[in-house]
Amino acid sequence: MQATVQEWYTAKQGCVVPFPDQFHEDIGWMIAEHLDIVSLISFSHACKTTRIIAQTIFSNRIKAHLRLFLRNAGPSVLDMIFSRGGALYGSAIFHLLNSDATWSPDNLNIVVPFGCVREIANELLAQHFVELDGPDWKWPWVFVARPMRIFAPYCHPDESATDVMRPIVIVESLTSSVWPVILASNNTSQMDIVDATHVVSLHPHLSCHNMAFFHRLTDAENARHRGISVLSRFTGKWICERWCPAETKHLGKARFGLFEWRPRDAQATKNGSSNAKSPTAELAIRTNLKHKWRLAWLCPNKQCPGSWMRPSSRGGDVY
Repeated sequence: MQATVQEWYTAKQGCVVPFPDQFHEDIGWMIAEHLDIVSLISFSHACKTTRIIAQTIFSNRIKAHLRLFLRNAGPSVLDMIFSRGGALYGSAIFHLLNSDATWSPDNLNIVVPFGCVREIANELLAQHFVELDGPDWKWPWVFVARPMRIFAPYCHPDESATDVMRPIVIVESLTSSVWPVILASNNTSQMDIVDATHVVSLHPHLSCHNMAFFHRLTDAENARHRGISVLSRFTGKWICERWCPAETKHLGKARFGLFEWRPRDAQATKNGSSNAKSPTAELAIRTNLKHKWRLAWLCPNKQCPGSWMRPSSRGGDVY
């Protein structure tokens, strides 16, 4: 007797309850198409069939998301970005998290390793994009990245500019890793990343503790209005005491994973446990983060337990 869709999918706090030993592929597709990214990852753990379904749907959502900005050039540009170690990042990634997005992002942020931006820019120009003038304000991330380059689809005189002008912002890291650029934003709303193998979220949308740090006051106020607990430098607590990037929680599996920040376990730190084998540390190693920009570098607390990841006083790398 075939089970009903309601038996396959229990919508309780966004969690999926699959039945792998009697799973039907057609029902699997019906379920997965309506899941957000967190539930989709849980759904993918049921069996090999659900893993394939989830990966396919997630891939299709990325392509649909890029089509808003890249039109027909989407697949070739995406392959070029991912094959060279680049990533999509920023608040536009929210569009991927839900099956039925209620808003459309204004721009697409792309970060690429050093030496990769020219090839991607040439591909966009070949696909009838035009390069726009950069911002007139001083580039604040000169220590981690080159100034941004902005592209937009060519707007035919008969077309409405508001319908087609969705800018693509490309930032080139000064190193072989994209992580310095992402971490330097110091704003968790800019720290959602999709690369060739993982979804990495540092934002409370995927976080059980619903906390975030915002560098800009306006961003913080908007977050508070949405019910997000906003951490501040002026609360008397250092950021890393509750939001330490040296500790993460891994919610997925190989090639279909999700990382999120979590509060540091104070007792484990007190007992001297090492975080060298944490998912974030492993991810940093895999992405060739072999330079002074380590995951705890931006923390202002000099007593941070993750200080072993800071650059040494001699200017060399610490491992």
